[in-house]
Amino acid sequence: TLTANPNTGYAFNRWIGSGTGSYSGTANPATVTMNAPITQTANFAPAFSLSVNPTRTTVLPGGSDWTTLTVSNMGSNPLTVTLSASGLPQGASASFSTNPLTVPPRSQASCTLTVTTSADTPAGSYAITITGSAGTLERTTVYSLIVIEQGGVLVLLQGQDFCFGFTACQSAQWVDQNTGQTYAFPF
Repeated sequence: TLTANPNTGYAFNRWIGSGTGSYSGTANPATVTMNAPITQTANFAPAFSLSVNPTRTTVLPGGSDWTTLTVSNMGSNPLTVTLSASGLPQGASASFSTNPLTVPPRSQASCTLTVTTSADTPAGSYAITITGSAGTLERTTVYSLIVIEQGGVLVLLQGQDFCFGFTACQSAQWVDQNTGQTYAFPF
């Protein structure tokens, strides 16, 4: 049985084997059969993570909003990360200002993720999964998109705050509970 243990800042990528009974693939641990000399090489790649800020936004059907996506490279080599988005509602699309994103060693790089909805995008709350791929390594993070109805008001309880939106201003505002603030809404 072969087990690959990466150093800090790296993640196991794949085994490359040669010889009868060797193993090539991504399983870790992996099993080999020693009937003759074999060569096994563990391949590692820089570890990385993804994050978004803000983690949620609110739009009207036919509108768009953005978030900043940050990739953190913990490895000692530059990293090229290809980005994708899934879980988009009907009629919505996602675009990245830079894709793929090149991240220097032990550093971060950011780009803008813009989600655009169509007039027929249904109202609701959607968890959009952002995936970053570097070779066979993948990382994900989740971005919440809330689509509110035209002419309507949406109130969602989420953790320690709530969201309210009015189409009169075509935006939404996040309010912390128990802050003692008063909010006025002109119509």
